[in-house]
Amino acid sequence: MPNFLRNTNIVSNLKSFNAKTFESTKNAALKLEEKSKGTMFENWVRYWKNVFTDYKDVVIDVRKDVREKPLKAACTLTIFGSLTYCVKHNPSLIDYRDTFVKSANELLLVHPDMQNVKTAATVKQIESYFNDHLVRRFNLGVASIIWVDYYSDSCKNSEAISKHLQMSYLDWRYHIIDVGFLNRWWMLSKCMENYDINY
Repeated sequence: MPNFLRNTNIVSNLKSFNAKTFESTKNAALKLEEKSKGTMFENWVRYWKNVFTDYKDVVIDVRKDVREKPLKAACTLTIFGSLTYCVKHNPSLIDYRDTFVKSANELLLVHPDMQNVKTAATVKQIESYFNDHLVRRFNLGVASIIWVDYYSDSCKNSEAISKHLQMSYLDWRYHIIDVGFLNRWWMLSKCMENYDINY
């Protein structure tokens, strides 16, 4: 048999096989759809189809907006990226504790007569807050605020648990001791700038 006829037969057989496979797959899908009507599986499939359609429409709209308004898209992407970066590098209370311990150790390496009086007093005060378990963290998402509470979490007396005696929002601002942003505690860093200069 010539090679041309042999190749023609192979192509015909492949086409016939593909057609049969497609038809059987289609029939199986139709049977599955018939069996799943009114069942939880059908609702589940419909739900994910709707989700896929919604996301597909969003992607199409975003692509259209990017093409029509590239400057607006660039600004939006920049803002979104900046916020994501800030959230990722938002320091925690553990980070503040670690930074404070390192700062206190640096201060201890300086002779007491050479220590900055204000820095030494601030470090000693914050240390007492930690020892009394009064340090709290307020998470803003992109930044953190460290503040000092009236009572420890383990304190359960009437003054500590009464909602009428809790710290007011007007007083809360006076209890802020640091602000964390981009993996840095700004007030503590400022306090430690001249910790070894006593004048």
